[in-house]
Amino acid sequence: MILGNKKLLARLDELRSEISADTQSSADEALKRLDGLHDSVGKHDMAIQDMLDSWEEWQDSLKDATERLIGAAGLRREIDTALERENRLLSAMIAYHDQMYALRRATAGSPWERQIHMVEEKTAPMRADCGLQVIDAVGESYNYALHDVAGVVEAGTPADNMRIADVYTCGYIYCGKVVRKAGVAVYQYKGTSD
Repeated sequence: MILGNKKLLARLDELRSEISADTQSSADEALKRLDGLHDSVGKHDMAIQDMLDSWEEWQDSLKDATERLIGAAGLRREIDTALERENRLLSAMIAYHDQMYALRRATAGSPWERQIHMVEEKTAPMRADCGLQVIDAVGESYNYALHDVAGVVEAGTPADNMRIADVYTCGYIYCGKVVRKAGVAVYQYKGTSD
C-alpha cells in the first residue's frame, strides 16, 4: 500500500505539475490580457485628460473673448455717450454763435457792436481749437456745398456776379464736414440791354 501511495503521490505530483503548467500558462495569458487592458485604460485616461485640458483651454478662450466683448460693449457705450455729449456741445456752440451774430447785426452802428465783435474775436480761437469753422464771409464766391441762397441782390458789375452779398445765417463746418450751410444773399449781374 505504501507502494500504491507512492504511485498515487507521484501521479499527484505529475498532475500538480500539469495543473501548474496549465495554470501558469492561463495565468500568463490572463496577465497579458490584464496588461493589455491596463494599457487600454491608460490610453483612455490620457485621451480623457487631453479632452479635459482642451475643454479648459476652450473655456479660458471663451472667458477671454467674453471679457473682450463686455469691454468692447462698455467702450462702445462710452464712445456713444461721448458722441452724444459732443453733439450737445456742438449744438450749444452753434446756438451761442448764432445769437452773437444776430446781436452784432442788430447792434450795427451802436456802441454794443464793438463789444460783441470783441467777444466773437475772443471765442474764435476756441471754436477753431474745437474744429468748428464759421461760414460767414461776405464777398467770397458762391459755393453750393457751403451756401444756401436765401436772397438775390442785383450786381453792379459782372465781377460781382455770384458773390456773397450778405450772410443772413452763418453756416458751420465741424471737423471738415459741413453741418449747416450759410443762408446768404448773392449778387446777380443782369447786364444792360444795349
